[in-house]
Amino acid sequence: MNQFPLPTDNIRDLHPRVFQSICDDLDLGLRWRDLVECAEGTRFELSIGEIESCASVIHRSLHAKPATELLMKWGSMGMPVKQLIAFLSKLRMERILVHIRAPDDLAITLQPNLEVTVDEGDKINLTCEATGFPYPIYVWFHGDRKLSIQQDGRLTIDQARMSHSGKYICRIHQKRASEMPYVFTEWCNVTVRSCPSAFQEKEGNKFKLYSDNQPVSNITIPEHVVEVRHQKNDECIHLQISEPPTILLEPTSRSDAIGGHTLFVVKADHRFDQLFYQWYHNSRPIEGAVSNELRVQIRGKENAGNYQCRVYTRNHVGVLSKVAMLTVEQIPNVFTAADKVALIIGISTYRSYGQPLPAVEHDLYTTVKMFSKMKFKVISLLDLTLIEMVNAVDEFCAMLTSEVYAVFYCAGHGFVSNSLHYLVPWDARHGSDLKELLCIEAVEAKIQQKKPKMLMMFLDICRTGVEHINQKNLPPLKQSSNANKITIYAASAGEQAFEQSERTCRVPRGIFNQYLLEVLEKTNLNAFQVFESLLSKFKDCPYNREKFPQHPEMTINLEESGRSLWDPIDPDKLKAVKLARKHCCWEIMQYLPPNFSVKINETDSIHLSFHKVASNVMDMIAHPQLITISRVQLELPKESMDPVLQPITQLELVQSEKKAIKFRFPNLQRLQSKLVLHLVIRLYASSSSSEVTETRVCTVDLGQPSISNCSLGEIKYPSPNDRKQPMEHAENSMLLSDSQA
Repeated sequence: MNQFPLPTDNIRDLHPRVFQSICDDLDLGLRWRDLVECAEGTRFELSIGEIESCASVIHRSLHAKPATELLMKWGSMGMPVKQLIAFLSKLRMERILVHIRAPDDLAITLQPNLEVTVDEGDKINLTCEATGFPYPIYVWFHGDRKLSIQQDGRLTIDQARMSHSGKYICRIHQKRASEMPYVFTEWCNVTVRSCPSAFQEKEGNKFKLYSDNQPVSNITIPEHVVEVRHQKNDECIHLQISEPPTILLEPTSRSDAIGGHTLFVVKADHRFDQLFYQWYHNSRPIEGAVSNELRVQIRGKENAGNYQCRVYTRNHVGVLSKVAMLTVEQIPNVFTAADKVALIIGISTYRSYGQPLPAVEHDLYTTVKMFSKMKFKVISLLDLTLIEMVNAVDEFCAMLTSEVYAVFYCAGHGFVSNSLHYLVPWDARHGSDLKELLCIEAVEAKIQQKKPKMLMMFLDICRTGVEHINQKNLPPLKQSSNANKITIYAASAGEQAFEQSERTCRVPRGIFNQYLLEVLEKTNLNAFQVFESLLSKFKDCPYNREKFPQHPEMTINLEESGRSLWDPIDPDKLKAVKLARKHCCWEIMQYLPPNFSVKINETDSIHLSFHKVASNVMDMIAHPQLITISRVQLELPKESMDPVLQPITQLELVQSEKKAIKFRFPNLQRLQSKLVLHLVIRLYASSSSSEVTETRVCTVDLGQPSISNCSLGEIKYPSPNDRKQPMEHAENSMLLSDSQA
């Protein structure tokens, strides 16, 4: 009999064979990364740096495995077996769970309906549900004939026929090593009703209708009605609307290389009915190709040929599109990058200029996750001064070479002056001239000096013009001739970029950012297709387009238009890039203090863990682990903290039914010395008592975490008048409005 670990056991204490087997399965297909996503929002959530640290172990040893590193890290954080089971159960990783989760007996929780009656041609839906572990397997029978084996209890028959009438039952079983226990549902009786109809003596639009071989009546019907039903014992005559669909956009012929992909699109309309689609390749139906878009991954010559789509209604009255031909070229068209690097800058608050933009902060955090998912090295910075932004661009450029993909994303107050775009820094003042603002075209010029393989720029700013700005003594900008760039603007020239209002959204988002990230989730979209999909999102935008007009725009000068942000990284090219990065701060930016525990006494402690939210924002999670003490209260006195880190936010969390405190430290780039915390711990007599029995002050030295080591605030030029290029931009205080649905 298998011996399963106790739910409270630490995962590091699992039997070595069990631990190794779990790690082997998690490493298959990078499933350990799916497990990491399950930990988001819990005390076991890992920072981007910690995740990449797990992934990079394969470069240190041939036998090292990311999953092993992940579980050991979680074990050091005190993860019990029951928490690992919860994560694995969420992903239904049964093959792994069988090592640590005890079996549960089968139990039927939902029986199918005992009587089901449908009309001929309609859909039959039968459903049952069961619980148990290993997970139930469902086998449906029609009488004694086996129909299907599936992972859920739904049986669907799309077109009911008279032969489908009869008794149905589902057998539910589990897979176990020594036995296969099973249970049966109750019998379900399905009745399919006949709907007889016939036409004879058609003259124009006159029909003589028969029901059960008996004449019913002569009727005159509209020309687009070609089917009539008269059901027995029904006084009504049912007219079926069967006008064929109208194709509005035909698929077009395409040519692409092996390793690439292509997209066929058909658009159609029908006045009365819902539309369905079926794509064909060389006159044969393509399984699962049932939407108006067909994406073809080109693996070889077998993908070449004729593609056509049948568009039809619920009554199967349809029309065929024109034939589109796909020509497959011999030369593979597989794009790779030596590396992928993104600089994301958001200005959410201002020292004295303009109103705050709360959506920018939320957008920055979600954008970091998206680009990390696409395997970008991300430098993400919130609320920078002009000098900090200039230095951040320099650090970003130090990571670029001619084979690297580069992304520059900025959000905040912005405007256009003399055809140039400007971003307003945190320290901008009212009446600033253009030299005190970040000129985005100047950023582009500096990046283009490195000649990246592809440069994508996303400008989530307003594009309205601002007059009466001092434009004297601005040096000219050299235009790049590199055919490698795409710029996507959140709004058209003269328009504002809107964000959701805090009055209507608990976590407001920028409209452009929200739709962009939804589009980027679609893997393998090339850069131009990203913009096409973004336009489609804005077209269906639920906000009042007249009151809040916003239309994204794009400029493109990209020779290899098939390149995508999802393109893989070539390991051989990456080695050469690393050699060229000897002096950049990227590795230093990844440093976070190690997790540790602050002891209160022999049995009670407070576990501190650290997470990077952005390159200059860090979270510290304080998780009390109490046995003899009833309740503690934690506080970081404002007067004890470095002023540059203000405001530090404190939020109470509930993780795994236990309370924790989250402290958020912003502006790490301005930290000039070690981060030393004076953590005040107040002990209470009981969980409900307000009486403080003891107060302690614990001093914690966290070193210089993340980007605080990079000296972004240093002035690297003598005076503002000696700056090589204008590096900023601003907008008036009314430039950005809240959007409302």
